[in-house]
Amino acid sequence: MAFNSNFTRVTLGTDPATGGQALFVEGRSQPPDLSEIHVAVPHNGQLVSARVPDPDLTPWEVQLPVAAPPVAVGDDVFVVGVALRPAPCDPFVWQGSFSIASSGDV
Repeated sequence: MAFNSNFTRVTLGTDPATGGQALFVEGRSQPPDLSEIHVAVPHNGQLVSARVPDPDLTPWEVQLPVAAPPVAVGDDVFVVGVALRPAPCDPFVWQGSFSIASSGDV
């Protein structure tokens, strides 16, 4: 069965749990019958990653914490996604570059 996944936007907002800065990455996957999606962003020489809480949503969203130095609206980021699909399919990997938008702009 054919599969497609992509990122639709990256926004800068506030982590509701800590009040700190966070990136929110949104995407869409077709068909949405995945076991997991992981998203990673290189930042400050480290790979920041998180698991999408509900990959079957359309669109889905994941929150990535951002440590110092902070990112800013308008900064460019490189995003990588890995979708784990049901057997016997191999994982699906994709990437994209985005300018960070403000969560108030979307």
